[in-house]
Amino acid sequence: MSFEPGAPIMVEDGELLGAYAIIEVDGIVIEDARNVITIKGNWIGWYDEETDTLYDTAPIQIINGNILEINDEYLSIEKENGFELHILDGLGNVQEVIK
Repeated sequence: MSFEPGAPIMVEDGELLGAYAIIEVDGIVIEDARNVITIKGNWIGWYDEETDTLYDTAPIQIINGNILEINDEYLSIEKENGFELHILDGLGNVQEVIK
């Protein structure tokens, strides 16, 4: 591991594996870490266990992504080719698109 000042950071150190972008849109905090997006907050109320998707009434919409984990603290989504995360307003209109 690289502990000395000026020592190069190696991928094996785990230093490069963390979130490289934190985005906040309308109070929704999103951490983008390469292949996985983590959205902070309790998303369980919008989750349909039978289909493993979010309800249409959720304030976000996932395009080309798989839910990895959902709990009362966060929602993790694995990105696929063509991934998009749509942030919706109260009427269901797309406000922001994160790719």
